[in-house]
Amino acid sequence: MPVREAVARLIAERAIEQSGPRTLRVAPYLASDHENYIRVRMQLEGYAAERAASAPKNPALTDALRRHNDSMQEALEVRDFDAALAGNQAFHFELYRAGGYPQLLDIISTLWLRTGPIVASARKDEGLFYRIFNNGVRIHTNAIEAIFQRDRAAARHAINLDIRSSHLSIRRFYQRASGEAGG
Repeated sequence: MPVREAVARLIAERAIEQSGPRTLRVAPYLASDHENYIRVRMQLEGYAAERAASAPKNPALTDALRRHNDSMQEALEVRDFDAALAGNQAFHFELYRAGGYPQLLDIISTLWLRTGPIVASARKDEGLFYRIFNNGVRIHTNAIEAIFQRDRAAARHAINLDIRSSHLSIRRFYQRASGEAGG
């Protein structure tokens, strides 16, 4: 029963689709839908980063963010993309929890459910996946510094840049995969 409930939740959250009585699949990539999710994510996750940056200085938070970012870098060095994905998620959610709004965290989690499989599918192109997450490590370093400095605008900017740059790379990946022209 717990598996059925989990599957029902994933269907309700539109992370997966049921295309037949016994057939489930990851919701397909639709450029316009994904673009809209990215815009919403940038607003919400940027706000969560601002909230984290406006909190009193918290060395434990910046240390945890550095550890997650370092684990992501180490995973990339050995091409362990599952661990890189896990490190990225741990980094982001550590930051968002620090914003202090559990309701916001719930909404962000739902958006990650919808967009996460799209990011994960980019693993098919190992070079692209490596570049996306290697760039993410550098941007995360900027976010960590912004949090440490309590610079709300810089924290929002770094998180938004991370989300947007990944999205643009993934969009190009799907365009190439479908044979579309442009960028």
